[in-house]
Amino acid sequence: FFIYCLDYLSCFVFCINSGYMVHILVYMIVSVYSLLCLLFQKGNVISSLHVCSYSIMLAVGVGLLCYSNGENEILPLGLFTLSLIPFMYEHISTYETKLNIQIKGKTTTANDESGTVQSLQLMMRNEELASVIESLQETNKLLINERNLNQSQRMLFEKQSKDLTDSIRYAKRIQNTLIKGEHVLRQNFNEFFILDMPRDIVSGDFYWVSQDVDVVYVVVADCTGHGVPGAFMSILGISFLNEIIRSFRIQHPSQILTELRKRMIATFNNQDSESDDLPKDGMDISVVSVNRTKMILEYAGAYNPVYLVRNSTLAPLHGDKFPISFYASEEQNYHDTLVAIEPGDLIYMFTDGYADQFGWKTGKKFKYTNLKELFLEITDLP
Repeated sequence: FFIYCLDYLSCFVFCINSGYMVHILVYMIVSVYSLLCLLFQKGNVISSLHVCSYSIMLAVGVGLLCYSNGENEILPLGLFTLSLIPFMYEHISTYETKLNIQIKGKTTTANDESGTVQSLQLMMRNEELASVIESLQETNKLLINERNLNQSQRMLFEKQSKDLTDSIRYAKRIQNTLIKGEHVLRQNFNEFFILDMPRDIVSGDFYWVSQDVDVVYVVVADCTGHGVPGAFMSILGISFLNEIIRSFRIQHPSQILTELRKRMIATFNNQDSESDDLPKDGMDISVVSVNRTKMILEYAGAYNPVYLVRNSTLAPLHGDKFPISFYASEEQNYHDTLVAIEPGDLIYMFTDGYADQFGWKTGKKFKYTNLKELFLEITDLP
């Protein structure tokens, strides 16, 4: 638009004043302006090419006219300009097409390169995801195998535990069968109680009751070990008591303990008795015989005491300080303690299991002092 306005203005000046230099100056200014637009890429490149070329052609035409000094040669100048403009437009259009093609090609190449980079990134991510999925699948397989193995082991352990528990319960039935003492107590005493609460189904603590005419024998013992080992020791002790009291009819508690100790030592004496490494298997025990006709209580004990409560007063009966097992001197004998009993007397026989219980008021052991106080507190209770 600008170049056409200048063209008409130059023609008007040309008609008024025949100074051709004005035309040349105007066309040269427009050409320089168009070249600057091309160099600095201002505005539309194609329009700048058109303007620059058209201005140069007009400047050349006017220059030729000036050189010929003929005012009537304006028509040849216009014809010359018109003949050059189509040729110029054709080449400029061709350049425009090539430029567009080049620009589009670069854009397409850039788009292709960008798409290729994105495709490569997606492929790498897919490979990483596939690797992670494969690793998770392997881990899942290992976890499944481990779970199946743990289930199999747990089932095997549960079966073995059940079999072992059933065997221990059967051993408890055998142990209870060998005791058979509750009916004897019920026949001879108006009131009694038995607190037998083993920690491991079977126990090394046991009681044993027998009767010979008017004399009732009551034994409470604490064997070495707990659970199954203690239960084996208790069965051995019950067997020896049956032989000593029922077969050999030994009556005094001290003699019963002495004979029981001899048998226990003979049973476990599978090595030289003079060796320092002597077996410690045995038991702490208290034996009481009650003659209901004479109202005499006879007691002998190996560590285990017996408490007699009369008129709210507790009198402990202490035994000898060596157990039913190997000791420093095998020739030591146990001693009897005789007590005349009266109606209303309470006799408590026990092992150390009750006094050694944890979890009382202070969270510590119950101990014998508190056990004595407990016996006195329940004296008047039925």
